[in-house]
Amino acid sequence: MVWKLVESVVKEPGLVWKQKMSHEVDQVEGLFFAGDSTVSYGIGTDSAAHSALLCYPKIVSYLTKSNELLKLGAI
Repeated sequence: MVWKLVESVVKEPGLVWKQKMSHEVDQVEGLFFAGDSTVSYGIGTDSAAHSALLCYPKIVSYLTKSNELLKLGAI
């Protein structure tokens, strides 16, 4: 899977908000993305910061779930 960068010199119509790259990919469990090219609003630094705020709960949820599975001996 290849994603074009969204926040580049030449912006393209339609690559905004939910049309940007997701914070997670199905192919690699535990791999998260945050930045101006992932789901967020704003441009540049504002977009990257908002993306991190949106991605943070997903990371915490993943780590909590993984920690619970470790305690149970499931992984």
